[in-house]
Order: sequence, then C-alpha cells, then structure tokens
Amino acid sequence: MTKTEAIVRAAREVIAYGGPDCLTDPHVTLPALNDVMTRGVTEDEILAAVITRENELEDAGMHADDRITCHAHQGWAVECADYRMHTNPSAFN
Repeated sequence: MTKTEAIVRAAREVIAYGGPDCLTDPHVTLPALNDVMTRGVTEDEILAAVITRENELEDAGMHADDRITCHAHQGWAVECADYRMHTNPSAFN
C-alpha cells in the first residue's frame, strides 16, 4: 500500500468513526491510523484527505450537515462551529 492509499484509507476510517477525536482518543485503536502515523503522515494530511472524501460524498448526495469537516474553513467542523459565519451567515452577504 502506498502512502497516498494509506492516507485515503485513514480518511475513510476517520469519517466512519465520526471526527478528529479518533486521532487522539487513547481508547480507540484504528489500524488505518496507526499505519499512516508510522509512515510519517501528519494530522493535516489526514484532514486534507477527509475534506476531499467528504467533498466527494457531498457531490454524490450526502447532506452538508453530515460533514465532520468545514468546507468553508478547511478544518474540523467542531473547531469552527462557533464562528459567526456558521451561526449568522447573512451577516456575511
């Protein structure tokens, strides 16, 4: 398995698990994440792969509210949930 394939596999595991907590939760062992971490992959590379995968899923019909990443800010949704753009989007029109 190439590094890129390992990152894609890890991104799918992160989406299946439900978000960034799986990167630091000591009670969760995900072989895909262990594999990419031993290859020197960073959390930012995993995040980028998750965003790419969620973009594909959204294009295929997934509702935007089901994302665990923020398309606008290119980060984890939980880290920008309180940002004004999300709570009052009309303020930015």
